[in-house]
Amino acid sequence: MDTSSAQYSSQSVLAVIPILPNLTLLLLLIPGLCLSFLATLFSLRHGSTRKALMRFLWRKKATALAGLVVLLGGIASFRYFYDGEQPEQITERPLDSIRDWPMHRGGPLRHGSLEGGPGPSQGGLQWSFRPGEQFYASAATDNHFIYTVGSRNNRGRIFCLESRTGSVVWSAAPSGYAATFSSPVIRGDSLVVGEGLHHTQSGRIVCIDLRPGREGTIAWTYQTNSHVECTPVISKDRVYVAAGDDGLYCLRLNAKSENQRVVWHRTGNDYPDAETSLIVHNGLLYLGLGVGGQALCVLNAMSGREIKRLKMPFPVFSPPSVHDGKLFVGMGQGDYVTPNRSTAGQVCCIDINTLEIDWTTKTPGTVLGSIAVITGPNDGITPDSFWLACGCSDGTLVLLNPDGTVSAQIDTKAPILGSPTTAGNCLYVVNNAGDVMGLRTPSLEVFWQYRLTSTLRQISSPIIHGGQIFLGTETKGFVCLGLMPAKRLLPNRHKSPPRASLQQPTAGRQ
Repeated sequence: MDTSSAQYSSQSVLAVIPILPNLTLLLLLIPGLCLSFLATLFSLRHGSTRKALMRFLWRKKATALAGLVVLLGGIASFRYFYDGEQPEQITERPLDSIRDWPMHRGGPLRHGSLEGGPGPSQGGLQWSFRPGEQFYASAATDNHFIYTVGSRNNRGRIFCLESRTGSVVWSAAPSGYAATFSSPVIRGDSLVVGEGLHHTQSGRIVCIDLRPGREGTIAWTYQTNSHVECTPVISKDRVYVAAGDDGLYCLRLNAKSENQRVVWHRTGNDYPDAETSLIVHNGLLYLGLGVGGQALCVLNAMSGREIKRLKMPFPVFSPPSVHDGKLFVGMGQGDYVTPNRSTAGQVCCIDINTLEIDWTTKTPGTVLGSIAVITGPNDGITPDSFWLACGCSDGTLVLLNPDGTVSAQIDTKAPILGSPTTAGNCLYVVNNAGDVMGLRTPSLEVFWQYRLTSTLRQISSPIIHGGQIFLGTETKGFVCLGLMPAKRLLPNRHKSPPRASLQQPTAGRQ
């Protein structure tokens, strides 16, 4: 076990330090403060006093300017982290109906939704949370709340939101938490997420406690020697995560002590550019390698021993999907910064029993998001059939048959960087122009569309919960799309007012 390149960080728990005196003392101070303020104003009626004050401020202009900057910075920071976001009483998770979201997009089919719920067929923007801030990561849900990661000026924070209104149930971040592309995952009473974008050094793996009474407290953090853009996977009591140039980690979710946190570590020399979210299935771990690696690696999940490495013609940034004894993964020459660097791309199908390639299908652009497996046909005659949906960097949405042949495709007119989302036989996708589309499978007929203007790059992928779409953006904040449910989906016993800006639903394209 190689743990020399990683460092432990001590457990940290968020706390709010009282900065105001108690109410009785404050009431005693108010009259004195008012009299002092009035006396100051009275003295300024004399011209000599005003001139003396101006000369003093001019001599101390550097100090005064620095003090003003510190004051404004403090006010901005306080508003960002404690601007009434914490409710007076935390809304509890109903333990009898919570669901796990243990990997990217919720499961090996990469649906981006929990089973059984429909997606929207009409409506528009319901609410937006923190417009103007960046939400690169895709959200997660436990069947009740929405969990997402936002950032401003490279400072990140993890939020738990009430889905109907966008109000904050709790928010948390370890000290100095950087903006991240990593998405949260949930298993039981634990939420795990990475830290950092591609330029980040010493990114951490962060675990947050979700137990009643401790929601939003930091359970533990583990520091790596690179960035953790990868969305972790929680399998049983293990956390698997790729850490960029620092390779691959397997950690204990509930270690008895911090020096027992690491189960095994494989270095970045052996696994270069380990960026993408991985998958664990039947005891095996599947990991794609990007630039410098260009391979799909298969490891024993318990020991970290490499079983096979399948060389690929392109960097592999697409998180693998698994269904019916097959693994599906996309790839190409593009990336999130330059998605159209090359039109070369492909989807690859691998037999997970033989670990041999079954088929490959060329795509009109790079496949960066995961491949969504759509199960259940429309006709009800062939229940074992399925389709594979993937977005391409040239803007094409492709629907493949199980044998890799193209069933249908549609040009969305702008690059698709994220993953499609499925609910039943409906497919949802968003492109770089901010067009959110609902399509029927297998025809790919568009039945609903909404435009989010000025989104820049659309890196975050949509998820579906309660018949609505939840989506992070780079300029519009975190948004909820669809129609407002007829009744509340979640308990909301806390008293703090909603923080998101609510809007009335509208039909059709906006």
